Amino acid sequence: MPKFDLIVRSRRVVTADGVVAGTVAVTEGRVHSVHGYGATLDARQETDLGAVALLPGCVDVDVVVQPPAGQPPELSLRECYTRAARSALRGGVTTFAVAPAPARPAITDSAALWRHHAAASGIAPNVVFLGGFHRDSARAGLAELRSSGAVAFWCSLSDGGTPDLPATGRDGLRTAAAEAAGHDTALLVHTEDAGELGVAGERPTRAERRGLERVVAAARASGARTRNPVHRGRVRGARHRGPLTRCHRGRAHLSALPVSASRAGSSLRRR
Repeated sequence: MPKFDLIVRSRRVVTADGVVAGTVAVTEGRVHSVHGYGATLDARQETDLGAVALLPGCVDVDVVVQPPAGQPPELSLRECYTRAARSALRGGVTTFAVAPAPARPAITDSAALWRHHAAASGIAPNVVFLGGFHRDSARAGLAELRSSGAVAFWCSLSDGGTPDLPATGRDGLRTAAAEAAGHDTALLVHTEDAGELGVAGERPTRAERRGLERVVAAARASGARTRNPVHRGRVRGARHRGPLTRCHRGRAHLSALPVSASRAGSSLRRR
């Protein structure tokens, strides 16, 4: 009986150690191991890509599933997932995490989560769900979301994207961080501070700085480890180095990841 279901050879396999000529062995849909390009392996199926690059699937941690602009708002949730999956695969994304808002229904309780689970059933990419936390969320509700399959929690310090997910205040952020640590999962945070946002859609840099300071305080209070994606270019400035440096000097650890998205975010995980 063959040891592997599939082996794929390429002279450009992208690995954590760089681009190498190699052979990727797959069993039951998962990568089992990586070998040299000329390795002799027993498999049911073999493919040689030659010079075509072989890359790991990308993971998108903040996907909004809703009817796209110009499409009828009554588009079914199942069709929304089908379209999102199609776009993800075209872009090389093999796993995506669904943001709780502005998805409809917003993923703020187990009933909404199960509706999304059902709509995404059988979709080709791996789909996981983020449970929404807001100022009216109860600890029991977060525990229920986690037990129903939410892989992490999500909240916003300003606009949550829907009336069902209003901004989280200082105390709420600390509660959410503590709950995430207690459930041994992550908390993703949209870090622009509502009190610093301008009128008419203005999004000043200081809103991100203030949001970073709040995330750092919550991380230090809860013993969380933080990973903080921010807008590309902004993190290079001195405005953001202060909060990041203070976090590293304290008991919390924070790393910054520049992103090109229009929203900034953070993730908190227990040490």
